Amino acid sequence: MDELTVRTATISSILFLILIIVVFEVSSGYGSKIHAKEPENTIIVTSDEKQEEQTIEMNPDDNLVIPIPGTVSKENVTITIDAIGKAVNINFNVNGATFDVAKVTNTAAQIAQIEYRSEKDIISIDIVLNDYYETVWCFKDGNLYMRFLNIEKDTAIVMIDPGHGGSDAGANINGIFEKNITMSVCRKLKEMAANQPFKLYFTREGDLYRAVEERAGFANIIQPDLFVSVHANWYDDSAVNGTSVLYNSLNGSEIRSSNWLASILDEEVTKSMGIGNKGLVDGKSIYVVRYTKVPAALVELGFMSNEADLNVLTSEEGQNNAAKGLLNGINRALHELGRI
Repeated sequence: MDELTVRTATISSILFLILIIVVFEVSSGYGSKIHAKEPENTIIVTSDEKQEEQTIEMNPDDNLVIPIPGTVSKENVTITIDAIGKAVNINFNVNGATFDVAKVTNTAAQIAQIEYRSEKDIISIDIVLNDYYETVWCFKDGNLYMRFLNIEKDTAIVMIDPGHGGSDAGANINGIFEKNITMSVCRKLKEMAANQPFKLYFTREGDLYRAVEERAGFANIIQPDLFVSVHANWYDDSAVNGTSVLYNSLNGSEIRSSNWLASILDEEVTKSMGIGNKGLVDGKSIYVVRYTKVPAALVELGFMSNEADLNVLTSEEGQNNAAKGLLNGINRALHELGRI
């Protein structure tokens, strides 16, 4: 074989090898990144603000891929995360199409059990996890990609506790429930914190009931840097108004104490909401404040029993200001801790 023929054959072999490698990499998907906008989590209604593009890395040996019928838009897929219960529910209406369970790919070692239910056109997928994980997902090319990641402590973590939920409505007046106000404010906080250098974990992300012992217990397992419980207040005298923050007086007042965190949140939330300040309140009798073993405080955003406060608590602007105050307080506290 002459030199030119050898050279041509060698080049052809190299090109063929490169082609094989490229085809393998594309078809395997291992380590590839799926780019898609983060879906609207319909258990937490999103605002009109532009969401940043999210990137998650999918591993075919460790993920869940659910084909979503073409009749279903991603905005109509409800994903409910029950972190304390180690459970995730996925719910959507197929609108007359067929959902083929056989096409679901589940290689997630974190899933202890997965069940599929259907009633008319409603598909419900119930997932039970074998431990506490961070759940991430995105939509791409008609599929819902989902992963369950270990909770890393390298990044600062803040646990948010939206007060009440489920059968426990909290304070209510004329059909306005405290549990919905706290969830709405925490949803806005989640949106605002999307690009912050810390992660938020929630004791509930839907209308779920969790006992205070479960909430504190969850925090004590995860060990976040901060624990912030969010509530709205009530008093028989409708003239009483303003924000207040409860702390554990048995915990001292130095940095990392309940008093230290409560002072920061009181200043920032009051400044942002502008509805008056009732100041710090000894809350050592409040379970989540006393028994959470990290800096913990309970923020009372205002009095539902006061007409002016209630108007703020139920308005878009008022809830945004409440969330902004919480975010400012969290940032300030984490800075003082040297965590961000």
